[in-house]
Amino acid sequence: MRKFTARNVPFYVVLYAAVFAFLLALLVAPWLTSSPSKPEAHVHQHMGIEHPATRMPDVAISLLPDAKQGWNLTLQLTNFTFTPQQVNQNDQANIGHAHLYINGEKVARLYSRFYHIAQLPEAGAQIRVTLNSNNHATWLNNGDEISATVTLP
Repeated sequence: MRKFTARNVPFYVVLYAAVFAFLLALLVAPWLTSSPSKPEAHVHQHMGIEHPATRMPDVAISLLPDAKQGWNLTLQLTNFTFTPQQVNQNDQANIGHAHLYINGEKVARLYSRFYHIAQLPEAGAQIRVTLNSNNHATWLNNGDEISATVTLP
């Protein structure tokens, strides 16, 4: 039986192995550098759209501990109506849905004033709600998001 050493391996075999390893590394690298805990849907941002109405919508947040677990979020809305049946359709003033962000990461689309948050990451967590058009753009008032933010103590 012949002993295997680097000296008796033909050069073209070494070259093919090196090229194969390089190409394999190129294919695997994207999976090694991506974060599975942050899906793309949570990372992307929606554009803003200036609200055209003279009756400007507004939102306020109340966040109270739930008696059993988590937190109960309640939105106080002025001049705004949730319209889940019109999502992805043309924008119309004073209607749409809301987006819920926890520490800057979008976690939910809201179609009502009430939402239960099962768990928050830590004390000092920031909860933000934006009002959004049917096409998901954040409603703006003079360039500022129509939103509300609360930070846990």
